[in-house]
Amino acid sequence: MFSIVNLNPAKVRVGVPEAEIGKVKRGAKAEVSLPSLAGRSFEGQVEIIGVSAEAASRTYAVKIVVPNPGPVLLSGMVAEARISGPAKKRALTIPGEAIVRDPQGATNVYVYYPERGRVYARRIEVGPPIGDDSLGPEQRRTGRGRRPTKTPRRNFSSDCWRCAMNPVRLSLRYPQVTIALTVMLVACGVYALLRMPRREDPKIHVRTGIVAAFYPGASAAEVENQVTQKVEQRLFKMEGVRREKTYSTSMNGAMFVNVELEDGLQDTEKFWSKLRLDMAELRATELPDGVTGPVVNYDFGDTVAVLMAIHGDRYDYRQLKDYSEPIEGQTDR
Repeated sequence: MFSIVNLNPAKVRVGVPEAEIGKVKRGAKAEVSLPSLAGRSFEGQVEIIGVSAEAASRTYAVKIVVPNPGPVLLSGMVAEARISGPAKKRALTIPGEAIVRDPQGATNVYVYYPERGRVYARRIEVGPPIGDDSLGPEQRRTGRGRRPTKTPRRNFSSDCWRCAMNPVRLSLRYPQVTIALTVMLVACGVYALLRMPRREDPKIHVRTGIVAAFYPGASAAEVENQVTQKVEQRLFKMEGVRREKTYSTSMNGAMFVNVELEDGLQDTEKFWSKLRLDMAELRATELPDGVTGPVVNYDFGDTVAVLMAIHGDRYDYRQLKDYSEPIEGQTDR
C-alpha cells in the first residue's frame, strides 16, 4: 500500500497556550521556522483554530498553511511558529534608565513642563520590554523599552522627593533656609549659655563609698563570719545599692566593703547619712566587743586646693624660704 501526501502547500500544526488563543485569528499571518533548517523561515496563514484544548498540555491546535515549493518542508519535522496578533495599542517607548521606583515600589518617570519650569513625578504602568535579545541583565531589570501610560498628577514634585532623600542637596538648593536654621541654632545656644546656672563650687553626687571596720586579733574567717556578713546583710536591705558592683574584702583584723550606688538614685547625701546611722546601730546591737567601726567614708569628691605664695623685691630665695617654712607648719596643723 502507498500513502500519497500533498506537501505543497504544507500544513504545520502548532499548539497555542490557553492564555494566547484569544489573540489568534483565522487568516492571520504566521512565520514558521525549523531548527533543522537553520537560518530559514517560511511565511504562511492560519487556516484552522481548534475549539478544544488538549488535556495533557492545555494547548489548542492551530493549523498554518505554508507554501512549500521544492518541497523543503517534510512530514514529521519539528517547527516553531510566530503568529501575528491584533494591532497593539499606541504607547510611548522610553529608555529603562528613565524609570525610577519610589520607596513603595511604584514605577515613576519625571516629566519637565517648560511653561512652569518645573519637573514633576508621574506614576506609570509599564508593559513588556521591547527587544529583550539586545538587552543586558541590568537593562532588563531597569525595564528599558517599557511603555508608560498617563496617570493623574501627583502632589509632590521631584525636587521634594530627591531633597528628602538627600539633605545636603536640600541645603544647597535652598541656602536661605539653611542660613535661617543656622542663625536660630546659634541664637538658642547663646541664650542657653547666658541662662545656664553656674556655681563656684558645683555639687558632685558621689556614688562610691567604703565601709571599714577593724577587729584587732581576729583572723580573716572570724572577721568574715562575725563582722562582714552582718554588715552586708544590713547594707543590702537598703534601696539604691548596686549589688553587682558592691563587694567586700575580709582580712586579719579588718574588713572593707566597696559600695556602689545606682545611677537613678538622686539624693545620695540622704543615703550615706542613713547608712551611717544603720552602721552605728549595728555596732551597738550585733557586732562583738572590740570592733572599731564600721566607718562610712564617701568624701572622695570633696577636694579643696589652696595656692599660697610670698614674694619680696628686697629678699633673695633663701630668705623667702625661711619665712615660708613657719607658714607651712601652721597650715599643716
